Amino acid sequence: MTRDDEITSLGRSLWNAETSLTPIPPISLSHPQLSVDQAYEVQANVARLRAGIGHRMCGYKIGLTSQAVQKMVGLSEPDYGHLFDQMRIEDGGIGDRSELIDPKIEPELAFVLAHPLAGPNASIEDVIAAVDYAVPAFEIVDCRIQDWRVRGIDAICDNGSAARFVLGRGRLPIRDADLGSISVKFERNGEIIATPHMSEIMGNPASAVCWLADKLAEQGARIEAGEVVLTGAPCRPSDVAPGDVFRATFDTLGSVTMSWR
Repeated sequence: MTRDDEITSLGRSLWNAETSLTPIPPISLSHPQLSVDQAYEVQANVARLRAGIGHRMCGYKIGLTSQAVQKMVGLSEPDYGHLFDQMRIEDGGIGDRSELIDPKIEPELAFVLAHPLAGPNASIEDVIAAVDYAVPAFEIVDCRIQDWRVRGIDAICDNGSAARFVLGRGRLPIRDADLGSISVKFERNGEIIATPHMSEIMGNPASAVCWLADKLAEQGARIEAGEVVLTGAPCRPSDVAPGDVFRATFDTLGSVTMSWR
C-alpha cells in the first residue's frame, strides 16, 4: 500500500467510525511514522467524503491552544479542524446524545469574517480588519478514537475532534474590544462549573486566528468571508448527558444555551 493509499484508507476509517459510532484504535499507535502534514491530509480526505454527500464547509475550529496540552499530546503548536453546516445547532437548541460517541462541551469565542484572511505573517490588525463580529459559542467535541486516547496526530486526523457547534445571538465588533479580558460563566444545569477568561487562548483569541491563517497559508488556503472560526476553549470541557442544560454567559456579549436529549 502506498502512503497515499494509507492516507485515503485512514480517512475512510475515521468517517466510518463517525457514521457508525464505532471508534477506532489510536492512529498514532498503528501509524507511528505519520507526520503532521500527513495527518492534515487524512483530515482533508474526511472533509472530501463529507463534501461528497452534500455537507458544506462553513469555517474552522482551533484546538490545543495551551502549550501544556500541546506538550502532553506531542505537538509544538495548536491544531485545527473543519466546520460543516450540518454540525450547527441553533442557540437554545437540543443536541442528540445518541448521535455521538462520547461528546464533551466547552464555551468558546467565535469570530465571523466579513473579509478573507490569509497568511503568512497574519497580524492582530489583519484579524481585526477581517472579522465582522465576535459571538458567544459552544463547541461540542467528540472522539472517533477509542476512549479519547489521542496524541496530536490522532487529533489532527480526527478533524480536531469537531462534532457540533452553537453560535449565540450576541454580536461584538472587535476593533475596540479587549478580547483577552472577556470572562465567561460556564454553567451546567444551573451550577457554575468554570469562570475562565479569554486570555487563556494564547493571551488573545485573535492570536489563535493569526496562527490559523498562517497554517492554512502553508497549504495554499485562507479563511473566507462569511466563515466562522471557533478560537479555542479557555477551560476544560464538560461531559454531557441526556437532560443536561448548558449556558455560557460572556462579558459584553450575552449568553449561549443548549440542552441535550
